Amino acid sequence: MEKIIDALKKRYKNFEVWLEDRKTITIEETEDGLREESHSKKELAVRVFKDGLVGFGYSSGVENLEILIENVELSIKYSEKDDCNVLPEPDYEENIIHGIERGFDFNGLYLKINEMKDTLKDKSYLKSIERLSGSIENRKISFFNSLKGFKYQNIQKYALGVVVVVKKNGDEKIEWDFGINDKLECLDSKTIADRAYNRAINLLNSSPTYTGEYTVLFEPRASCDFLEVFAQSFIAENVFKKRTLLTDNIFFSEKINLIDNPKVSESSLSFFFDGEGFTGKSKLLVEKGMVKNFLYDSYYGKKMGKESTGNSIRAKVSAPPRNWFSTIVLENGQDDIRNYIKGRKIINIVSLIGMHLVNPVTGDFSVGFEGFLLDDGNYVKALSGVSIAGNLKDFYKNVIAIGKDFCVYGQTGSPTILVDGIVVSGI
Repeated sequence: MEKIIDALKKRYKNFEVWLEDRKTITIEETEDGLREESHSKKELAVRVFKDGLVGFGYSSGVENLEILIENVELSIKYSEKDDCNVLPEPDYEENIIHGIERGFDFNGLYLKINEMKDTLKDKSYLKSIERLSGSIENRKISFFNSLKGFKYQNIQKYALGVVVVVKKNGDEKIEWDFGINDKLECLDSKTIADRAYNRAINLLNSSPTYTGEYTVLFEPRASCDFLEVFAQSFIAENVFKKRTLLTDNIFFSEKINLIDNPKVSESSLSFFFDGEGFTGKSKLLVEKGMVKNFLYDSYYGKKMGKESTGNSIRAKVSAPPRNWFSTIVLENGQDDIRNYIKGRKIINIVSLIGMHLVNPVTGDFSVGFEGFLLDDGNYVKALSGVSIAGNLKDFYKNVIAIGKDFCVYGQTGSPTILVDGIVVSGI
């Protein structure tokens, strides 16, 4: 890293360097046997600021630095001049190391995988375990800002996943679940296995239901799918470009409290500082249904007269950081969902199909789903060949209850939510 810094100092005053050393171990067990893989990769990214222009360069190693600098200079040449293209100045103490550099708990990961297998093996309707998997990822990040100095962070993630097939009364169903955590001991292998199996059982022998307007229960995984789209409206870039469904004086159900938190241990993305070196902090976006804040990186913060909120995200080292959310969390409610569904016929949605068709700008959606019908809280039948339609603004206005079973999938986390007035298309 010192070589590239010295070379850049000879040419530029304002620049930043991101060096990421990533090591990954993956274990996968299928009907074909056990497979183990390990990967190691060192990546380097440079961003340079000069007279309102910005240049970016990437290398998959620390060699060929001259080529990297040539690419930076070429990208500057084709950059558009903008007074907001200036080197960010995050406030931090130099040479601080965030996070502990930890080794791989390889044996512990094997034990967790076997725990999933043991949980499933005696299930009455289990046909097969299609896949059991576990992984460990270590990311060691060194960051240099030419005006502020060095900063470091160590991030470790463990993951478990399972895919099962169940069979009952001549019908088969495949389902999956997974979990991620900073600490292996916090991954509940039994819960992951049970969730996949129970979902599959509840979706067997499915059929359509009647078209109409229903009260719908969205399990955490389905709620997270909608939340991932909704979260894009809080990104400052989208607000600046008017690509958000959030308008003046908009409000949602007072049940809703929404935050952006880069330190959620169960998330696929967590960090101590963002892609520009700003400290990762929790931000309140919606409080009791009222929009409170948006998410800024340094560029769009300058465009809109705001400070960065630490939301410059490097989804991959090979691309410049972008304004995005870290982990969006719909906080647990205080509601006992069972009290809300007594004496009512509702639809319980397990997963959504076709989320890529949801319009994040207008909020309009029409998606398929898998789920089941409940009457007075009792299981009636599984549903398929059905869809729901509506608008996300109305969706979050019509939330009437939020459960206490918070769960994270990827970069979104949610408990079960109960939503009124959902249009269901069936038969």
